Amino acid sequence: MHDKKFVTRREGVKLAREQGIPLSIGRVNKDSMNGIGPQPAGRYGPTFLYRPEEFLRYSRARSRPTFRYKHRPSSSW
Repeated sequence: MHDKKFVTRREGVKLAREQGIPLSIGRVNKDSMNGIGPQPAGRYGPTFLYRPEEFLRYSRARSRPTFRYKHRPSSSW
């Protein structure tokens, strides 16, 4: 699946998109600033590094299933 031990945020987004998860770098940056992004495994200079499994876990947690109604809900307005 992935052969790297660590990925950057951009590589993590690319990895998530390859898995079919529509994730953007902007979303990851915002979530990271708010403390709900993927947990970094380390740093190399100013760059945060992530384990690919952790990044995919985060991206799967960000996505949610869509629900379909069996019938159209009635509006009682």
